[in-house]
Amino acid sequence: MVDLVGIFSRHIIVRTFVITLLVYLSITFLDLIFSIIGDTEDLNEDFTLNDLIFVTLFRLFHDSMDYVQGSCLLGALISLGLFKRDGNLTIIRSNGLSPIKISLIFAFGPIIFSLFMMSLDNKLFIQAANHAETYNSQTSRDKLDNKFSWAKDGNKILRYSQKREYEILNPTLILLNENNSVKEIISSEHAEVLDGLIKIDNFEFTFSLPKNKNLDRSTVKNITIGGLKTYLREYEETKLEDKEKNIIIVEVLKRILLPISALLLILAASMLFFRDQRNNSFGSYVVGGFLGAFIFNLTQEFFFSMSLTIQSHIVAISLMPYLLLLIIFYATYKRI
Repeated sequence: MVDLVGIFSRHIIVRTFVITLLVYLSITFLDLIFSIIGDTEDLNEDFTLNDLIFVTLFRLFHDSMDYVQGSCLLGALISLGLFKRDGNLTIIRSNGLSPIKISLIFAFGPIIFSLFMMSLDNKLFIQAANHAETYNSQTSRDKLDNKFSWAKDGNKILRYSQKREYEILNPTLILLNENNSVKEIISSEHAEVLDGLIKIDNFEFTFSLPKNKNLDRSTVKNITIGGLKTYLREYEETKLEDKEKNIIIVEVLKRILLPISALLLILAASMLFFRDQRNNSFGSYVVGGFLGAFIFNLTQEFFFSMSLTIQSHIVAISLMPYLLLLIIFYATYKRI
């Protein structure tokens, strides 16, 4: 006997993954166009259109991680709409599958996509975005106006404009002799920092560089999950303020719970298909998906900001949006 459920499941998983990918690429392409148009006013003799396109492309996919959640929801809704339009939803339900099991099948492809994008972002997109910022800093006409930081370790003095996870920008290393007179000065546009070592061009020096201070949400967004976990493990040594520690916790939660939020969004929205017997147009699915993802993003940001403001029960408050989705899912499922 032909396993219709297995055939439909494999077809659904592949279709939802492909549609989710196409939705994500479409939104990302629109973001690319609008970003280039919006930033053309920053063009000058030092920062040309080619520089703008280069910087925008390298930052694009890390910035577009904000669209993954909505793309997963839209991909599942469009796939479910196509499936329902062709009458296959009735067929698969007649084989004994409950609405929850059907929704989970439609969520499987988008969840795989979200995990794939999380891995790429952590291993590639964040590094590309940081490289774009470095390039932008080096080509900017206003880079001489940077506020420099100073650090001293023994007979070495270091001046730099910005520090990232494994890199510092515009470093100048001053080497002193026994009489504290300047022995040598080494400057570069950037230097590598790793395990107490600083590598400037072809020179390598031991240097105990202080950890980043004044971390904010825009800063931690460009740090990998491994780097954020390192900050948390070294909390006592780096003497991070509680606010900075909480910002890191919120960012880590937001990233690792991305597949969970996508799953809950799909489960809550897909229950409406089993209540509504009409074949709606794709416009309604697209608009509904955009609105659902947008409202959930606003809710997430509201609770994240609330947790950072209250400065207590960070994890519990940050998980509230996901609890609300569970309640919505349960309420719509009970009404089927």
